[in-house]
Amino acid sequence: MREHNDWTRIESFSELCTSLAGNPPIYHFVHSWDGVLAPTDHFDFVTRAILSCRETVLVVEEIGLYVNPHMLPNPLAMLVGQGRHRGLGLICTSQTPKQVNPFIRSQASRIVSFNQTEPAHIDWCGAVMGECAELLPSLPPYHALDWTPGGWQLRGPLWEPLDPSALPALE
Repeated sequence: MREHNDWTRIESFSELCTSLAGNPPIYHFVHSWDGVLAPTDHFDFVTRAILSCRETVLVVEEIGLYVNPHMLPNPLAMLVGQGRHRGLGLICTSQTPKQVNPFIRSQASRIVSFNQTEPAHIDWCGAVMGECAELLPSLPPYHALDWTPGGWQLRGPLWEPLDPSALPALE
């Protein structure tokens, strides 16, 4: 293990399991594919390890590398569907909403989207987010639409809240 700021980089799956077994009060681990197992098998093992924890958030960059709209590994399905009962959460990134399995999308309590120009992606965002999704094609670089069921907010490059009047008005 080596320290990186306040995050601990875990270099192997066995080291990840050992660290998780220690049940630290706040988890600050970074773990990435070890290059030994196939990436999808490794992801499956990591997800199973997270399922054995409490109060943990799994962050997955480019979730489309591990799932698709028609396939969701069982451990990840369990995490998404039942993880909240153990205090487990999932944060995932994807370049487009279509790459994310529908079950994951249906359970999202927050969606952050940068500029979207593909009509099908905007349509999906609109079906979930409502009319604020019409702002997506006009978002400048590094700006985002931050949506929750309680409302939405525009965010700037440093994640500061922005006044929506800075963008074209919704019609």
